[in-house]
Amino acid sequence: VVFLAVTKTDPRTLGTDRTWGCTCEGKLIMPCPVCVWKAHDEELKKRFADALQDLAFPAWPNSSGGVISKASVVLTIERVADRLGVPVTNENGGRIFGGRSMRVSGAVHLPHIGIELYLLHILFR
Repeated sequence: VVFLAVTKTDPRTLGTDRTWGCTCEGKLIMPCPVCVWKAHDEELKKRFADALQDLAFPAWPNSSGGVISKASVVLTIERVADRLGVPVTNENGGRIFGGRSMRVSGAVHLPHIGIELYLLHILFR
């Protein structure tokens, strides 16, 4: 179970929190946010150990433990898309992916695996 803040202005969940459970029943047959987070958390523990005690430590740090930039995230998405043969620009040469691509992709993916829309509204504001 992952605890999520109620609002964007309460990142430390000092008010109240919501829980989110595994969506793949541990089978990893489809992307599951909770299983991915657990694997990510284990990797963070291996790489950054004691630094994780700092409440300001980013959830998705760069290789040196700093805050990752939006431009870096978009570049990473574009590199993955390129390797998968997915276009990264539209017919007018504009970029297809942006800083909210991951959030939008999650919002599209979760209903496709059966998560009810009302739950998404509650969980993700």
